[in-house]
Amino acid sequence: EQIRQSHEEDARILIEPSVLAKRLDAGEDIRLVDIRSREEFEAVHIESSVLLTQPLMQKILGTWDNDQRFVVIDHLGKKGLDAAAYYLGHGMPNVHALRGGIDAWSLEVDSAVRRYALN
Repeated sequence: EQIRQSHEEDARILIEPSVLAKRLDAGEDIRLVDIRSREEFEAVHIESSVLLTQPLMQKILGTWDNDQRFVVIDHLGKKGLDAAAYYLGHGMPNVHALRGGIDAWSLEVDSAVRRYALN
């Protein structure tokens, strides 16, 4: 039962790349927060995304409206879920993680965002 509940909670946190793309195209106010390394971010990132730094993390928790909608982006979608859960736990109910990370975005939404592998 606990495993099922955990899976359902994860599913609520995730957002599909195509759904995010449609919402961004419609002009919805959704911030994109990239939690990958600076090197990965500088090599390739989704337009309008910002790199999560320590100062930005403090700004999110300290000055962003708790209802601000934002999506956490990682490489393959594994770490993003944990990061989104962290912000949910800090009273920010409108945070999601990009299902499949930037890799899925490249495959499903924008092939101009280059795919890469980490060694």
